[in-house]
Amino acid sequence: MSTRTLPSLTGVTWQSVDRRTVFKYGMVLPAFLYAVAWIVYPMVFLLRLSLSEGVGGAFVGLENYVDVILSPSFHDAVVATLLFAVPSVGLELLFGTALAMAYNSVDRFERSVQTVLLLPMVLSTFAVGLMFRWFFSSNLGIVNYLFGTIGLPEQVWLSDPQLAMVTVVVADIWQWTPFVFVLVYAGLQTIPVSLIEAAKIDGATRLQRFRYIILPQLYPVLLVTALIRLIMAFKGGDKIFAMTGGGPGGSTKTLTMLIYENAFSFLNTANAAAMSFLFLVFIILVGNVFIAALSRVNEAR
Repeated sequence: MSTRTLPSLTGVTWQSVDRRTVFKYGMVLPAFLYAVAWIVYPMVFLLRLSLSEGVGGAFVGLENYVDVILSPSFHDAVVATLLFAVPSVGLELLFGTALAMAYNSVDRFERSVQTVLLLPMVLSTFAVGLMFRWFFSSNLGIVNYLFGTIGLPEQVWLSDPQLAMVTVVVADIWQWTPFVFVLVYAGLQTIPVSLIEAAKIDGATRLQRFRYIILPQLYPVLLVTALIRLIMAFKGGDKIFAMTGGGPGGSTKTLTMLIYENAFSFLNTANAAAMSFLFLVFIILVGNVFIAALSRVNEAR
């Protein structure tokens, strides 16, 4: 490696300065400064705010965290977030994998089918929420109209606490199943065809080929996809806000909606910061669980 000796203003020479090392760290420096400005500093500010009475307020320690943890509204928001995210992501993985398997065997109209499948994913989440709010409207909704045509009783979808959660889950599944489809379909392309052909020759049924050959190869893809979608679902709230506004009775008010309400409606920034930091810790823990599971899968392979 080529080195230079740089003179110092104090008369001391700096030895062994590698040009490539300086260039390498110089290229990384903008990304490091960006991370400090937009990730590290906001997290430090958030932690400091959660430990005080508010912006510029006195230090109160863990008082805000205790208030948040003991708050019934926080408990309800956590439950609503889990009731929304877990069924949504689970069914999206199921339907997305089934679509990818079906599409993998399509020989005709591939581009047309792909365009139709990917269309929901490119729409605005708020627009999707407004669209499904109209679909499930008690008076003008197409869902109640279809129910009436087949003799089923009409439902007050957005006014019933249990049905309201079902509607937002259905809307999320409709929009993000294509995301799972894309990733799983890409994973299917990496599976050697020779493995499947050998299983066919050995007499394995379609279900056996999927259970013992395809699914184990898809485990890493499914784990990464589930992690990404869980984080997106945990943070998502605009679709629910457009459909139900968090109602009825707060039954669909997720944690992000509660944080927004405390910060900008009630101006309780300290409690909102405490909720945000707890939410961040929870997402980090979930991410570590999935990363550990992914590591075990890769070691087993």
